[in-house]
Amino acid sequence: MARTTDLTTVRRRLFLQAASLFISSVAIAAHIYSAPLFDKIPYHTSALSGEAWLLELVEGHPERIKIELGMRLHVFLKLVDEL
Repeated sequence: MARTTDLTTVRRRLFLQAASLFISSVAIAAHIYSAPLFDKIPYHTSALSGEAWLLELVEGHPERIKIELGMRLHVFLKLVDEL
């Protein structure tokens, strides 16, 4: 009888540890998912517009033009040549 009680206690502890791990994982996932909704960072901060904005993109960081226009610099320049 004592062995059955020990086994039940061990199972109960393992279940509680597993439940605790699962709840912690869900809480962390919820935090990661919701953080961008609350920690807002200004994105479009350029005071420029039109041609000046475009020149800033062309002369700036190469990834920035891809993010803003959806294409890399060489593709954009080829498109401009074609048009």
